[in-house]
Amino acid sequence: MVGALLSFSLMAVSVRELLRTMGSFEILFLRSLVSFVLMLAALPRFGTESLRTQRFGLHVVPSIFSGCP
Repeated sequence: MVGALLSFSLMAVSVRELLRTMGSFEILFLRSLVSFVLMLAALPRFGTESLRTQRFGLHVVPSIFSGCP
């Protein structure tokens, strides 16, 4: 929980600092790219089985709307 708290805090501070020089869509793209790279790094260890879900739609809808300004 402490790690999650630190990462969320670091993300909030980073976004505020980046907003001075970058647009919000560029920052969103970078966040998504970093998350994707981290997921790719974790795949060899945990495999794709840990990513399977029975409720795919419940994950897709919030993902679509989180990219809207």
